Amino acid sequence: MERVTNKLQLEQPATGWSRFVGELAQDTVLWLLAWAGFGLFRVSMILSFAEQMQASTGFGELWKAAAAGARFDAMAASYPVLPSFIFTALCIRWDFTQLAQRIRRIIGTIAIISHAIICVVTVEFFREYHDQFNQWIFGLVTDDRRAIALTIWKQYPVGLYVLAWITGGIVVWRYLPSLFQIAERVAGVRLPNFHRAIEVGFVFLAAAMLFWSFRGYGIRRPIKQRDIGATSDAVLNRLVANPYVALRYAINDSRYTKSIDGLATFLQSQSLPQATQLQFPSEHNVKDIDQLCLKKTLAAGFPKPKHIFIIVCESFDGWAMFPEHRHLGVASEFLKLAEKGIYVRAFVPSGGATVDAMATLISGLPETGINITYQPTSRKTFPTASAPIFKRLGYRTRWFYGGFPSWQRVDEFCLAQGIDEVVGLPSFKNLPAGAIGTWGAYDEFMFRHILETLPDDVPSFNIILTTSNHPPYDCDVVSRGFPGVRPETLHFKNRWEQGILQQFLGHLWYTDRCVGDFVGAANKRFGSALFAITGDHPSRRWPVATPTLAEQHMVPFILFGCGISRGTNSSASLAGSHIDIVPTLIERCAPIGFEYQTFGRDILAANKEPIGIGKSAIVTPSWLFSTKVEQVPSQIPDSPPSPGPAPSLDPLRKRWEALHSLGWWRAMNGRQLP
Repeated sequence: MERVTNKLQLEQPATGWSRFVGELAQDTVLWLLAWAGFGLFRVSMILSFAEQMQASTGFGELWKAAAAGARFDAMAASYPVLPSFIFTALCIRWDFTQLAQRIRRIIGTIAIISHAIICVVTVEFFREYHDQFNQWIFGLVTDDRRAIALTIWKQYPVGLYVLAWITGGIVVWRYLPSLFQIAERVAGVRLPNFHRAIEVGFVFLAAAMLFWSFRGYGIRRPIKQRDIGATSDAVLNRLVANPYVALRYAINDSRYTKSIDGLATFLQSQSLPQATQLQFPSEHNVKDIDQLCLKKTLAAGFPKPKHIFIIVCESFDGWAMFPEHRHLGVASEFLKLAEKGIYVRAFVPSGGATVDAMATLISGLPETGINITYQPTSRKTFPTASAPIFKRLGYRTRWFYGGFPSWQRVDEFCLAQGIDEVVGLPSFKNLPAGAIGTWGAYDEFMFRHILETLPDDVPSFNIILTTSNHPPYDCDVVSRGFPGVRPETLHFKNRWEQGILQQFLGHLWYTDRCVGDFVGAANKRFGSALFAITGDHPSRRWPVATPTLAEQHMVPFILFGCGISRGTNSSASLAGSHIDIVPTLIERCAPIGFEYQTFGRDILAANKEPIGIGKSAIVTPSWLFSTKVEQVPSQIPDSPPSPGPAPSLDPLRKRWEALHSLGWWRAMNGRQLP
């Protein structure tokens, strides 16, 4: 009787809970295989290419790379699990075990073989290009395909690789189910019975864990491309992502760089020769853009500064300095510097993103929407690049950033454009607890690092990018002295917007204070220093419900320090954009007759028609025009009253077309015009 009872117990059908647990164990094994495989591959790559890394790279840097890489691996390992997990979850109610196991076996085999293939390709690609997949991978389809195929066949043991992959596929198909069965048996140990609601809760918990894995175990945000730059070693950073992630970013970057419609995007009312003549009216029949950009300094009599600082403030709006918003108190330090120096009210940025401002200031090319940091032409130094020009004037050139410099390839772009040193978060030492936010070190700590490490004996040209004034606005500005803004002075739609705007205003105030403190300390320490202060792009946040065109598009520009005084020029008669900052500084530093190349102009030079040209806006000393949509021109706040109506947009638009079409051509096709 006892045997019969035991037999009946063994033959009882599995419950929904036991089915779910057994299938979940198998899904977990598949996830762990993929995740561990990526980790082992990264270790092998680090060992294989360790000689290319810096000698100072130690265990701490390796641990950072491994930790960031494990998050990317978790994201990639989740994809092959998702198809079978759907049926695993349904097993709590219905019997989908056979279907789930069949899908898991097929997807698992394909995934493992795909991992093997892409890892081998990555090794060879890295050996050739010293990087995982990047824009050069697209040469396989854009270059001579026959020549490439022959090169691959002759250079690599393709036949041996294919044989190994086929053999491996057979082995995996045969033995992978056995591994899943072991996991199922281990998980099949009799579990206590739970209430039905608790069992369903476990299903949702497993789904939540898988979703979290898809985010790379990010809490505030999913792991992103900028997280690749986890260390101070450029080579090690290239091994942080796994091959799938690197390939995905390469595809995304390629789509981005090719997302515009070419030259016709800018040349809508004139031809390229006409645009050339308009941009360079004194030159005729010249087909070399670099030659057209050649200029000689005209200014003279200025004391040469020993140190030059271009401070680019993240998301710093021009409206913060407008008279109607000064009561907010978020730009008091900027206003103090403006009183002692030159404040160009009519000023617009290169584009709407941080990389637009950085690329323009570093390369000297106008922003044209092609993401110049990824273009093949940017691997060589543009003649308009700022660093080589200032090096000819005797300056050591640096780029400082509070976050990871590998973001948008800006670190490699800087080096290719002649900047001597790239300094980012991995280089900062002895940071206290709480010094790092979502985007990097808070501004005060970056500026402190610059003051502590920048040598005084060597003249320097420095481009500095702040980080703190950026969502999610996670710096504790209240503890740093932000008094808050009275709600009745603002226009809110709801309490949520009120809270967000208060946070934003606090971070605007914080960046303003940090810049003011740094300029004061640097001016005291270095003495002969020249500062150019601007914002990278508008923040897209305003203290009013319906912002004007000027509030939407403008950023500040202040010149302060050596050779600059309020009487130098009438600020009300000036206009400019990011493309004009470098030539303005060159004219303050170089001897008369010094030759350099630029697309911009000296903002302080006498000009009958001052103008600032950005990607989405054009500005004159009194008026601002949008280039994207049909909008009524906006008068510049605090500008002298206009004697008449706004000027016609057509001639200004032609100048916008001329600048951007030539910049686009130089970036995409090189120096020679057709």
